Amino acid sequence: MADLTSAEQGMFSRWWGVKDLHVNDEFWTEVLLFYQDKNVALPVAYTPQSVRYILDKLECPVGKCALCCRYDELPVNAEDLKRIEEKSEWTMEELADLVKAKADGSTFIVCSDGCPFLKENACTIYECRPSACYFFPLNTPRMATLNGQEFQQAVLRVKCLSSVNIVRRLMTDALAEGGMLLPDLSLVGPNKEES
Repeated sequence: MADLTSAEQGMFSRWWGVKDLHVNDEFWTEVLLFYQDKNVALPVAYTPQSVRYILDKLECPVGKCALCCRYDELPVNAEDLKRIEEKSEWTMEELADLVKAKADGSTFIVCSDGCPFLKENACTIYECRPSACYFFPLNTPRMATLNGQEFQQAVLRVKCLSSVNIVRRLMTDALAEGGMLLPDLSLVGPNKEES
């Protein structure tokens, strides 16, 4: 089980012993409120199979909330910009005006006033969106250790109910396959990395 902060311990202790948490809407609403705008490590290795498995779980109605588009910076690279130019109304000159560089050479678009590609809570370049958007709600994996072996662990950016519902679906699937949900949302039992 993961190390919990005292706040996490308090939240999960309120739900200790409650049956069928995976179908309890009140619990998942509290999880969203508690973890919103935080990264949550998932109990799966970050592999091509698990990435697809996780991203296939995302159900997000277009234009509903656009919370996934509310960041101060949007990481972009040359391939992202080329794809946007080729498949949208944006010109490379317009894109170049938006792009800023960091000291390490990485590039980003400043979105503190809102993403320039977002109109009426819908992405205007969804089919050619940058990779950072494409992989939402996954974040950069972290190195973790399990049974003495290091592996890349999947990390989820919790922004909205759709991202929390991915965790909920992972837990429901694991429980259906004979796994066990621990109080900190980690799992014991079947591992989804092979799915």
